[in-house]
Amino acid sequence: ELLPTIGKGLDAAREGYDGLILIGPFNCLPFRISEAILKPLSIQQGMPILTYESDGYAVSPSVLRQIDVHIQQVLDHASRPHAAPA
Repeated sequence: ELLPTIGKGLDAAREGYDGLILIGPFNCLPFRISEAILKPLSIQQGMPILTYESDGYAVSPSVLRQIDVHIQQVLDHASRPHAAPA
C-alpha cells in the first residue's frame, strides 16, 4: 500500500527512528513510488534508508553486505545527538 508506507516512513522520522528498511515485491509500482518519495526525504534528513525489492528467491551475499552496511549507518546515526521530534 502506497499511502500507509509513505505515512509510516514519515512518522518514523518524526518519532526519532534511526533508519528505515523498505522492502517490496519485485516490479511493484506502489513500492517504487514509495521508494521514490521516501528515499530523497530520508537522505535530506540524514536518516539511513535501505530499499530491497524481493523476487522471492534467497537473499544474495551482496544484499547481506548492504544490510550490514545499513546496520552500521543506523548505529552511527543513533550515536549522534538529535533535535527533539517536532
